[in-house]
Amino acid sequence: MEAAAAVDELLNAERIPLRTDKPAAEPPKSPPVDPKPAAPVNRVALGQPAESPKLAAPVNRITPGAPAEAPKKTEKPAKEKKQKPPPVEENLGPDIHWGGYSGRGLLPSTATCVALVIAWFYFAVPALPARWFTPETVFGLPAAVAAFQIIRWGYRSMAMNYRVTTQKLVYHRGRLYGRPHVFDLAAIASVNVKQSFLGRFLGVGDVQVSFDRNDHSPVTLECVIQPRRLASLLEQTCQCAREGHVVAKRMVTNT
Repeated sequence: MEAAAAVDELLNAERIPLRTDKPAAEPPKSPPVDPKPAAPVNRVALGQPAESPKLAAPVNRITPGAPAEAPKKTEKPAKEKKQKPPPVEENLGPDIHWGGYSGRGLLPSTATCVALVIAWFYFAVPALPARWFTPETVFGLPAAVAAFQIIRWGYRSMAMNYRVTTQKLVYHRGRLYGRPHVFDLAAIASVNVKQSFLGRFLGVGDVQVSFDRNDHSPVTLECVIQPRRLASLLEQTCQCAREGHVVAKRMVTNT
């Protein structure tokens, strides 16, 4: 038994590995592809958001030999044009005279404002308590009076005006009173002049115009220079307008 064991150990030590010519292992083959497309997965049933539908690609209609389609124009409905009111200058005739509010008429009120300011500084300011003696209190009232008078003079001198043509009388009191008033000279019944003693000294007065019809209330042209000459011109122009004549004479005033 011992001899047999020794022989087995000797054989195991001198054993040479035998060469086995086996073919190399082939790579695993992929499963055959099914030519039919897979059925779409119902994502709504699985709780996933549904895919948005894909838009079809635009068709290229410009092919060789085929004319291109012209873009279609959408016709918009025509807007109705609003008719604007005719301007005041239409059918007035040539101008004979024009004028406006004279600043001389504000000289009495300006003198009153100056007297009020002087009385404020000489009588009211020294009697003020010490706690009220501030620049706002001392100069506030005079500044407000001066600003009011300047604004009043500027508006009346620049905005209030009148025109006398061969057919119409146009009177405008400024933007605060709307559009100018246009009156027919043939409809004027009478022209009156209102002038005070101080107005005669300053050469200004009011001209009041009344109409035959009751459609218009009397109109007063306030504080015009040489009111009697303007009234005479209006009477002459009204008479010529009734008779259908044209007055070419112009009135010249000394400003």
